[in-house]
Amino acid sequence: TSQQVMFDTALAQTKAARENGRALHQKVKDAMVAELAKSEPDLAAVASVADGVQQQGIALRHQVRDAWLQVYATFSTEQKAVVRDMLQKHMARMDSFRQRMKDHLFGAG
Repeated sequence: TSQQVMFDTALAQTKAARENGRALHQKVKDAMVAELAKSEPDLAAVASVADGVQQQGIALRHQVRDAWLQVYATFSTEQKAVVRDMLQKHMARMDSFRQRMKDHLFGAG
C-alpha cells in the first residue's frame, strides 16, 4: 500500500540521517583533535564547526520528523491508537529509567 511505501521511505531516511549524524559528530571530533595538536588551539574554529554541524543535524532531524508525520497523517483512527499506546509505553519506560538512574546516582530518597 501507499502507507508501506511511505513507511519504508521514512525508515530509510531515518537510517541515512543516523549515519549522517555519526559523520557530522566525527567532523567535530576531527576538528577538535586537529586544533588540540596545535600549540595554540583555535577553539573558536572548533565552535564554528560544531555550530555548523548542529544546524545540519537540526535540518536532518526535521526532515526525518516530517517524513514520519506524513506517514502518521495517513493512519486510521485505530492505527493512531496503536501509535499512541506505543508512545505512552515508551514514555513510561523512559521515566522509569530516569528514576532508576537518579536513584543510582544520587541515592534513593
